[in-house]
Amino acid sequence: MVLVDIFVPSVNRTYDFNVDETAQVSMVQEELCSMICQKEQCGFFGDMKAFVLCDLQTRHILPKDKSLQECGVYTGKRLMLV
Repeated sequence: MVLVDIFVPSVNRTYDFNVDETAQVSMVQEELCSMICQKEQCGFFGDMKAFVLCDLQTRHILPKDKSLQECGVYTGKRLMLV
């Protein structure tokens, strides 16, 4: 498990999450969307697969078929969910 900051521009907030670095980006992304919607008490309509996770430092989109570890995600990393 690694602790990362997730910035979500649509709500202009940053969240701290513990995520499994061996999990695929697509699975983590769906989980994050669900948890953020629960926290913000918002309903989500649409395809969660349309979201992407980006590395805020490098400005690269994380490939959905790779693990977080393969994408170089480590504790303290700042990501953006758009």
